[in-house]
Amino acid sequence: MTVYERIRALKAGQIIFVDYDDTLWLGNRPNEMLIEALKQARNRGVLVYLWTAAPFYKTIERVDNMRKYGLMFDVVHCGIDKSDLIIDNLAVSP
Repeated sequence: MTVYERIRALKAGQIIFVDYDDTLWLGNRPNEMLIEALKQARNRGVLVYLWTAAPFYKTIERVDNMRKYGLMFDVVHCGIDKSDLIIDNLAVSP
């Protein structure tokens, strides 16, 4: 099952944690396919949390950048040390 199929299968109230670098933003461009899938999920009531190692000031820029593409976040976690990364048995690469 692809990450996009998994996103479509989520129901209102469920949560998606998403990283910015190399996930929402690929090098010098947005990951438009993922952004669109997350926007559709939010429209269905799925919660989208930004989860990033970036410091607060950089995270603000990232949130503002995603707003330009119509993606809003329900919660933003920043300054998360990579050693705090959670990997579970359902992990997939977008």
